[in-house]
Amino acid sequence: MSLWSVLLISAIGCMPQDIPDAKKETFPLDPPAVERLGRLGAKISRSSSKAPIGMDLSRVVATDVDFRGLGEAVTLRKLSLQDVGMTDESASELAPLTKLQSLDMRGVSITGEALQSLGQLTELERLLFRGQPIRDADLAQLAPLTKLKVLGLDDTDASAGGLEHLQNAHDLKELYLFNTPTVDEELAVLTKFPALAKLRLRGSDVTGSGMAELAKIGSLEDLDVSETKVDDAGAAEIAKLPKLTDLNLWKTKVTDASLPDLAKLTTLERLNLDANDLTDANLALLAAMPNLKWLHLGSTSVTDAGILELAKSKSLETLIVTRTKVTDDGAAAFAAIAPNITLQHIYQVEE
Repeated sequence: MSLWSVLLISAIGCMPQDIPDAKKETFPLDPPAVERLGRLGAKISRSSSKAPIGMDLSRVVATDVDFRGLGEAVTLRKLSLQDVGMTDESASELAPLTKLQSLDMRGVSITGEALQSLGQLTELERLLFRGQPIRDADLAQLAPLTKLKVLGLDDTDASAGGLEHLQNAHDLKELYLFNTPTVDEELAVLTKFPALAKLRLRGSDVTGSGMAELAKIGSLEDLDVSETKVDDAGAAEIAKLPKLTDLNLWKTKVTDASLPDLAKLTTLERLNLDANDLTDANLALLAAMPNLKWLHLGSTSVTDAGILELAKSKSLETLIVTRTKVTDDGAAAFAAIAPNITLQHIYQVEE
């Protein structure tokens, strides 16, 4: 073969070759609205037959016009609309989605008027709101949702009293009422939910007086009353809960006097006492708790002597004492006698 032939073949080999276009997968079962929202960035999950069953639009830039016809996507089981541009105008598109089991409306610009459409979604088990002007009276429109297991009303105008309208949701297991106007007198309503296991009342208007009602909810496993006025008397009532495993008392009104009662929570695994008026007194009682694995005592007056008491714990795995009187020498002494317990005593700002 001549040199020119070799050069010609090499040149041809280096020339761009026509590559067949990859066949783009199509989804004939998709309504136009699903296809349109997919182009905008929605994450779509599908059944074995390729029908859309889940759609995550969280923080996708979409407005009311983009949701037109969404009601045709009747195969959807899960829909997340967190922080999208939907209003009451397009919320009516959700009413035909009667197979929905999970709906996330956190940060969506709707009002209580939209709940009329949502009340038709009788298969819903999980429904989350956040930051909407939803009131107690509006919750009456959700009365048909008897299968609810998780309800989020964080940062809304609704309160525990509004749950009076949802008494037929016997399987309600998780309830989120962060930063709501819930007061002590309304907590009795929550005793009507026999399966309630997780309750968040952080930043609400409850006090120690209301804890007597919560003590009647024997199913509670996870309770958050942080940033409230719950005090030592309230802690004594909380200590009556037989199944509690996680308790958040961050920035409340509890003192050393609460610890003898809290130590009675033999099922407790996590206890947050951060930012309370606490000293070394009674810490030995916490060390004796049989199942306590995680303990936060940051922003208190705990000292080296106090953490050495906690070093005797047979269950503790993590101890946080940032912004306390614990010194480097005290932390070193703790580590020497309790090497299996992770100690955090230096506050680090998260990047």
